[in-house]
Amino acid sequence: MPYIHFTPEQIEQAQNADLEEFLRSRGEKLKRSGSEWEWRDGSAKVTIRQNQWYHHYEQTGGKAIDFVRRFYNLDFPDAVQMLLGSGYIPLAPSATVKQQKSVKPFVLPEANSDMRRVFAYLLKQRFIDRDIIHYFAHNGMLYEDTEHHNAVFVGKDENGILKHAHKRSTYQGSSYKGNIEGCNADYSFHHTGTSNRLYVFEAPIDLLSYLTLHSKNWEQHSYVSLCCVADHAAVKVLQLNPNIDTVMLCLDHDAAGIEACYRIAEHLHEIGDYKVYRESPQYKDWNEMLKAKNGIIPISASEHPNMEYVKDFCNSLADEKIEWSEEYEQLKRYPQKLMEQTTAKLSGCIGKLKNISPENTISIQERTLEMTRCALSFAIIRDRQFGVKLLEDWYTDKMLKMYKPNHDRNGYANRINDMEKKLQDFIRNYSADKILTKSEAAKQIENMLEIGLDAVRLNAFVSLQEQEQTEKFGHILE
Repeated sequence: MPYIHFTPEQIEQAQNADLEEFLRSRGEKLKRSGSEWEWRDGSAKVTIRQNQWYHHYEQTGGKAIDFVRRFYNLDFPDAVQMLLGSGYIPLAPSATVKQQKSVKPFVLPEANSDMRRVFAYLLKQRFIDRDIIHYFAHNGMLYEDTEHHNAVFVGKDENGILKHAHKRSTYQGSSYKGNIEGCNADYSFHHTGTSNRLYVFEAPIDLLSYLTLHSKNWEQHSYVSLCCVADHAAVKVLQLNPNIDTVMLCLDHDAAGIEACYRIAEHLHEIGDYKVYRESPQYKDWNEMLKAKNGIIPISASEHPNMEYVKDFCNSLADEKIEWSEEYEQLKRYPQKLMEQTTAKLSGCIGKLKNISPENTISIQERTLEMTRCALSFAIIRDRQFGVKLLEDWYTDKMLKMYKPNHDRNGYANRINDMEKKLQDFIRNYSADKILTKSEAAKQIENMLEIGLDAVRLNAFVSLQEQEQTEKFGHILE
């Protein structure tokens, strides 16, 4: 791609673009959420405020250029061009300065004189167990507000002081929900038990639904609803309860929920020696399970498309026999030159990928398949040089286990650049004449499989993107 020069003023203009107007100009749907807008990345919530955005599941955000790069898979020049080329009006310079505003005090909505609307909603529409509703209402953690008759789910700190509240509309057909302004995200709706287990949910309704489905001795365990504020509340429960060593992630069975499970598990492993498991509902969420049990057609679960593609890809590689591939035969012929031949082959493929248009899916699929076979062939041959003989599917399974959907981001060019950097690091760390120990060889194999996995990720990226475009515009070609 030729170098494009942007003046500082042009970059600032693109960075200050009003994302609400930008998204509307592209036919995207937005929903008002207080003083902000809510946009959906699949089923994940993204908050939009003027030229700023925040992705709640990934806990990342930024300004307009980062938004276009992240969600439209564009590199910096293309993102700036897209923003400058649109017809929306940039924000005034003063709007981009972060305003210092006083933090609004946390005030609970006024409680209604009774809870008839909330009880009816939870019992008849959500099928929550009556005793469970009574438990949380009796303990001051659930009530009905006066103004809109919302269900209000309250969170208390370790001293019993009210710190958080989450509202959910009780009107049929309404999807309104949100946290009270000024609340503390560390103390969202939760129950603390005495066992070593913590169950984590996306929303209070999910938590109550799970308790209804698993009501026997439920009080002994701890439960927390994240209320769309990442994992702050789960971390706080763990900090306050050192006896908890096992975390069950019970998030939605969809792409966003699956990705969030990986992200949260990764974070929990970083902060402590926790055993983290994923417990998924059979349908989209735990309330859909209750609906199905009560004769209502539930919303189906959905898998993570990238994960499914990578899994199918790895399984197909195992089925086709790597040892029968051209790449394996070439590398096996000169085992003393394994390092040089492998890195030269991978470098050549990366060079070709740089010159292939992102729309040329077939060529990209061919090059990335070649790279993956090459990486797997290297791993198999290197192991056998050390007397380790494993089945081929061990290597494809290893590659699959290394895949983390929460790290599968970036556009076409950035993915190639990442692969090139990893290959350069590999060459620098493992010179051809370096004698490796068995443990060093194992690490080398893992690094090579990571490069192979990057090729699989790129293959999945272009293939799924083409599939999405075909589904979206295919009817035009008929």
